[in-house]
Amino acid sequence: TGATVTGLSAGKVLQVVQGTHSSAVSTTGTTYVTTGLSASITPSSSSNKVLVIGYINSLYAYGGSPAGAYISLYRGGSAIVTHSGWFFSNSTTALSVSMPFNHLDSPSSTSSLTYEVYFKRSHGTTVVAQDQGPSSITLMEIEA
Repeated sequence: TGATVTGLSAGKVLQVVQGTHSSAVSTTGTTYVTTGLSASITPSSSSNKVLVIGYINSLYAYGGSPAGAYISLYRGGSAIVTHSGWFFSNSTTALSVSMPFNHLDSPSSTSSLTYEVYFKRSHGTTVVAQDQGPSSITLMEIEA
């Protein structure tokens, strides 16, 4: 026989918000710059979490081997998590990859929260985000 479970609400997805960005952005620097990808959500309870998932499409690096980049997820203007990506190329060839990211955030807030994705070069000379298509970010409020 099966068990009956009642009264569970924790883990329920309460709202979903998506953002996309398709304009190419490039950097030659080693300080973070915006990819232009962002989305905002207003949690209904300060105990709820926000699951952030997405990808930077066509992260294109060239000018050295290895070439690579870091992406960083920001909330309210401050970095909350950093992901790194490594690709290999040489001076005449570049490589384009999609770079996924995810993070389960505990913002402890009922204010509007803006999540933004930044990136910077780690190796090579230039990194371009959204070189061949749009990037996406999805925010899900998860009930505590």
